[in-house]
Amino acid sequence: MLSERELKEEAIQSLRNENEELDKRMEQIKGLTASLGIDLAASDFGRPHAERGPPPTGHVAIVFTDVQSSTELWEKHTVDMETSLDIHNQIMRDGIDAHNGYEVKTEGDAFMVTFRTSLDAVQWCLDMQQKLLNANWPTGICSHPSAEVGRGSQGLIWRGLRVRMGVHVGDPSAKRDPASGRMDYFGPMVNKSARVGGIGKGGQIVVSEDVLREIQQSGSIETLLNKPAIVDLGAKPLKGIAEPCHVLSILPNALSERRFSSEAAGDSAMAVSEDGAAGGGNRAKAANFYRFVNRLKDKVSNLPSDISGLEAAVRERDEEIKQMGARLASSEQSSRLLQQQAGALQAENDSLKMTADDLTNELNQARATEQLLQAAKTRAEAEAEAQRVSLLSRLAEAEKAAQDAAADRARLEAAAASARQEADALRMRMRDVDSILSSRLSLLTDVFSVYKKVDGWMRRQRGNQDATVIGGEFKAVVARHYSDDELAHLGSSRHLFPVLSSPASHK
Repeated sequence: MLSERELKEEAIQSLRNENEELDKRMEQIKGLTASLGIDLAASDFGRPHAERGPPPTGHVAIVFTDVQSSTELWEKHTVDMETSLDIHNQIMRDGIDAHNGYEVKTEGDAFMVTFRTSLDAVQWCLDMQQKLLNANWPTGICSHPSAEVGRGSQGLIWRGLRVRMGVHVGDPSAKRDPASGRMDYFGPMVNKSARVGGIGKGGQIVVSEDVLREIQQSGSIETLLNKPAIVDLGAKPLKGIAEPCHVLSILPNALSERRFSSEAAGDSAMAVSEDGAAGGGNRAKAANFYRFVNRLKDKVSNLPSDISGLEAAVRERDEEIKQMGARLASSEQSSRLLQQQAGALQAENDSLKMTADDLTNELNQARATEQLLQAAKTRAEAEAEAQRVSLLSRLAEAEKAAQDAAADRARLEAAAASARQEADALRMRMRDVDSILSSRLSLLTDVFSVYKKVDGWMRRQRGNQDATVIGGEFKAVVARHYSDDELAHLGSSRHLFPVLSSPASHK
């Protein structure tokens, strides 16, 4: 425990340290007023905002943007241009986040942005042109010819900063910049993208033919881009690139009446080196310089009030030190009471420590129990899964057996139906046979009766006239039951029916 004197000395020393820190800050501000050294590298202007996700790599779409006549605007409307650039940057960055883009770098008023798809890149450009048109620009900026208000038949089409945009798609090399820590892109594809960005005029979007072709693979351009106004600009030669590039101009439908002069576009604020790496040019440095100087003027103009405020803070702190000394001088009784309270707190702290140890042991036991329960749960889940698999297998077997039984039943039913049909056919044939047998039995009865008569005749040996009569009766009976072929067959059996064997002899 610290003694009362030690507590007093510690409090006073703390206040003195704070007072010395305030003195150092005051000396720094005074030194700044004496020397206006400008260090652009220390400025945070143009630094991209924090990454919101992994940067695109591989096949990407790159957009280069630039503000038309920005150097002249900085020279003639310095204060308004600073405000306008803040508005411009905020709109662009809000749009980058909304359309899943990645801000690679900014140089002055120029942006380099990458997107994972050509559709995202072109949708961002179209959206930015509309939002820049509707922004609340300073009046001074809108009085300049390069930012003045213009109207078409459908309404407003020009107002405020005019930003040209160029889009190309390809597979650049990508690696982190060791200074900024952000992803940067290199190679011929980057160089070509920057040259496409330099073709357009302020307020115009120029895209390579490859960009529109890739968007068409995702669907209808009319639907995906909300019926944009597209103008074919043909094949354009690009500086440092052997083959011309086929490019097109694309704008939101509401801005289709924008017209652009045939003058060649100026150099972009973001220059591109021969190896395809984007970097800053003189315009970017000039923009940084104007912005930094204006901010520095604001800071210098506020220095007198800042110094006065710090001096007042120092005086207040000195008064607090004096009051603290007076309070400490009259606090001996309070110090003893604090020591007693500190002792009680120490005892309570020891008790709490013991309780904490007990709770720690209980927690360890609970964790061990939890581990056992977790192991039991894992085993139970494994057994349940095994049972589920077994039941599913048995269910599949039962379903297969049921299917086989159904197939067997169908076959048996078909066989039974066939057997019933055959039985019905046999019954019909049996009825026919019974009918035939009955007919034959009746015939045999008649034949036997005639035969008895013939036999009697033969026994009595009557004359030829009686034999002829009896033979005719016999033939009549037989003819009712036999066809001519059958009668011929019966006639051939002379040893049984001599009457039929020679019908002509009995006439």
